[in-house]
Amino acid sequence: MKMDMKLKKWICKQLFIKLLFVFFVFSFCTFEMKVYANGRPISYIEESKRKTKIATVGVESLNVRVEPGIHETIKGSLFRGDRVLVYMESERNASGYTWVKIRRFSDGFEGWVAKNYLK
Repeated sequence: MKMDMKLKKWICKQLFIKLLFVFFVFSFCTFEMKVYANGRPISYIEESKRKTKIATVGVESLNVRVEPGIHETIKGSLFRGDRVLVYMESERNASGYTWVKIRRFSDGFEGWVAKNYLK
Protein backbone atom coordinates (compact mmCIF):
# COMPACT_ATOMS: atom_id res chain seq x y z
CA MET A 1 0.00 0.00 0.00
CA LYS A 2 2.79 2.41 0.94
CA MET A 3 4.69 1.42 -2.19
CA ASP A 4 1.67 2.20 -4.37
CA MET A 5 1.42 5.68 -2.90
CA LYS A 6 5.15 6.35 -3.47
CA LEU A 7 4.84 5.11 -7.05
CA LYS A 8 1.83 7.36 -7.69
CA LYS A 9 3.69 10.38 -6.30
CA TRP A 10 6.74 9.59 -8.42
CA ILE A 11 4.61 9.25 -11.57
CA CYS A 12 2.80 12.54 -10.85
CA LYS A 13 6.11 14.29 -10.28
CA GLN A 14 7.52 12.97 -13.57
CA LEU A 15 4.42 14.05 -15.49
CA PHE A 16 4.56 17.50 -13.92
CA ILE A 17 8.23 17.91 -14.88
CA LYS A 18 7.51 16.86 -18.47
CA LEU A 19 4.56 19.24 -18.74
CA LEU A 20 6.70 22.11 -17.44
CA PHE A 21 9.39 21.29 -19.97
CA VAL A 22 6.90 21.26 -22.86
CA PHE A 23 5.37 24.54 -21.68
CA PHE A 24 8.74 26.31 -21.52
CA VAL A 25 9.90 24.96 -24.86
CA PHE A 26 6.75 26.12 -26.65
CA SER A 27 6.51 29.45 -24.88
CA PHE A 28 10.04 30.49 -25.86
CA CYS A 29 10.08 29.17 -29.42
CA THR A 30 8.86 30.91 -32.53
CA PHE A 31 7.90 28.68 -35.37
CA GLU A 32 9.48 30.12 -38.47
CA MET A 33 8.93 28.69 -41.89
CA LYS A 34 10.39 29.47 -45.28
CA VAL A 35 8.27 29.76 -48.37
CA TYR A 36 10.02 30.06 -51.70
CA ALA A 37 8.86 32.26 -54.56
CA ASN A 38 10.97 32.74 -57.66
CA GLY A 39 13.74 30.81 -55.93
CA ARG A 40 13.97 33.36 -53.08
CA PRO A 41 12.82 32.65 -49.51
CA ILE A 42 9.94 34.59 -48.01
CA SER A 43 9.94 34.38 -44.20
CA TYR A 44 6.83 34.36 -42.13
CA ILE A 45 5.77 33.26 -38.71
CA GLU A 46 2.95 30.80 -38.16
CA GLU A 47 -0.42 32.22 -39.18
CA SER A 48 -1.77 32.66 -35.65
CA LYS A 49 1.08 35.04 -34.77
CA ARG A 50 1.23 36.94 -38.06
CA LYS A 51 -0.12 40.42 -38.46
CA THR A 52 -2.89 40.32 -41.04
CA LYS A 53 -4.42 43.38 -42.63
CA ILE A 54 -7.59 44.16 -44.53
CA ALA A 55 -7.08 46.13 -47.74
CA THR A 56 -9.19 47.39 -50.63
CA VAL A 57 -8.25 47.35 -54.30
CA GLY A 58 -7.59 50.94 -55.38
CA VAL A 59 -7.39 50.51 -59.17
CA GLU A 60 -9.95 49.49 -61.82
CA SER A 61 -8.41 46.04 -62.34
CA LEU A 62 -5.56 44.28 -60.55
CA ASN A 63 -3.92 41.07 -61.77
CA VAL A 64 -3.59 38.28 -59.22
CA ARG A 65 -0.59 36.06 -59.87
CA VAL A 66 0.42 32.53 -58.89
CA GLU A 67 3.79 33.75 -57.54
CA PRO A 68 5.13 37.25 -56.77
CA GLY A 69 6.54 38.88 -59.90
CA ILE A 70 5.38 40.73 -63.01
CA HIS A 71 6.38 37.84 -65.27
CA GLU A 72 4.50 35.20 -63.29
CA THR A 73 1.30 33.52 -64.49
CA ILE A 74 -1.89 35.55 -64.01
CA LYS A 75 -4.40 33.56 -61.98
CA GLY A 76 -7.29 36.03 -62.12
CA SER A 77 -8.24 39.63 -61.39
CA LEU A 78 -9.51 41.83 -58.60
CA PHE A 79 -11.56 44.95 -59.18
CA ARG A 80 -11.85 48.38 -57.56
CA GLY A 81 -13.45 48.05 -54.14
CA ASP A 82 -12.76 44.33 -53.66
CA ARG A 83 -11.81 43.69 -50.04
CA VAL A 84 -8.95 41.31 -49.36
CA LEU A 85 -7.06 39.89 -46.41
CA VAL A 86 -3.31 40.50 -46.73
CA TYR A 87 -1.46 37.77 -44.86
CA MET A 88 2.05 37.49 -46.28
CA GLU A 89 4.52 39.99 -47.72
CA SER A 90 7.58 39.44 -49.89
CA GLU A 91 10.62 41.66 -50.09
CA ARG A 92 10.80 44.24 -52.88
CA ASN A 93 11.94 42.44 -56.03
CA ALA A 94 13.85 43.55 -59.13
CA SER A 95 10.72 45.02 -60.73
CA GLY A 96 10.48 47.46 -57.81
CA TYR A 97 7.24 46.07 -56.37
CA THR A 98 6.56 44.64 -52.95
CA TRP A 99 4.24 41.68 -53.38
CA VAL A 100 1.61 40.53 -50.88
CA LYS A 101 -0.33 37.31 -50.69
CA ILE A 102 -4.05 38.00 -50.44
CA ARG A 103 -7.33 36.19 -49.94
CA ARG A 104 -10.53 37.77 -51.28
CA PHE A 105 -13.32 37.81 -48.69
CA SER A 106 -16.20 37.13 -51.06
CA ASP A 107 -15.00 33.73 -52.31
CA GLY A 108 -11.62 32.85 -50.77
CA PHE A 109 -9.72 33.43 -54.05
CA GLU A 110 -5.96 33.64 -53.26
CA GLY A 111 -2.83 34.84 -54.99
CA TRP A 112 -0.11 37.49 -55.14
CA VAL A 113 -0.61 41.17 -55.99
CA ALA A 114 1.59 44.24 -56.03
CA LYS A 115 1.11 46.03 -52.70
CA ASN A 116 1.27 49.48 -54.37
CA TYR A 117 -2.27 49.03 -55.75
CA LEU A 118 -4.00 48.30 -52.44
CA LYS A 119 -5.39 50.87 -50.01
